[in-house]
Amino acid sequence: MKKICMLILALIITFSVSAQTKRGKIFLKNGSIIKGRITQSELPETIHLKSSGNIWVFNMDEIEKIDYTAEKPEPLKNSGSSFSNHTQIGVMIGNSENSQNAPFLLHSTLNYKVDNKTTVGIGTGVEFLKETHLPLYTNIEYRFRDTWFSPYVFLKAGYCFPMEDSRTVYYDVIPDYYYSMSSIWPGYWYTNNELKAKGGVLLNPGFGIVNMFSYNFGMSFSLGYRFTRLHYKGENDYQLDVDFNRLSLTIGILFN
Repeated sequence: MKKICMLILALIITFSVSAQTKRGKIFLKNGSIIKGRITQSELPETIHLKSSGNIWVFNMDEIEKIDYTAEKPEPLKNSGSSFSNHTQIGVMIGNSENSQNAPFLLHSTLNYKVDNKTTVGIGTGVEFLKETHLPLYTNIEYRFRDTWFSPYVFLKAGYCFPMEDSRTVYYDVIPDYYYSMSSIWPGYWYTNNELKAKGGVLLNPGFGIVNMFSYNFGMSFSLGYRFTRLHYKGENDYQLDVDFNRLSLTIGILFN
């Protein structure tokens, strides 16, 4: 729960930065009207306005009124590069039947811009499920708007490779007569079977929002459904599959 709260707090801080400025008009008492991007100063009695590369500072007693105009989404210009990096950190939220309530994940994806709204790429990272795994996946992202702020959908699909020995042990109960047909008293033998981690497939569709602070830097927040099937092998051809059905919650940074 602490991991989820920390991630949500980081999200609030991140996107509150973009909400601190609004485009509008300042009507001064001397009859002047100045247009630009308005920022509330740290001092409550002053207002900052950025216009044509200049920053104006006005005292509140100089202002007759402030008119915040509805902004038309500004198109996001091409940064000049067809490649971008999207690095995300987050948690995979499970239920009471899953071991590890909210394990961390770290993904880094190299994307290629197909058009102004669509990117495809490949990614890797690290995940902490039953064991530490290295995911290798393909990624598709589609933004609904070619603007500074846009919702988007994504799909990740690939395979998780184990980076350490298995922590999964299979406990089996075998009838006593399995070992000795001459036993007088029936009973059971308790055995454990150490398993080898073989990794497994991953599938992660979801949606989120992207906010670009400049042509080359932005941040994202996403929520998705995460399915992982980890495969284990033991002695005597024993095999075990463990399914993880989780919600993925991430915050990320983008570089063009």
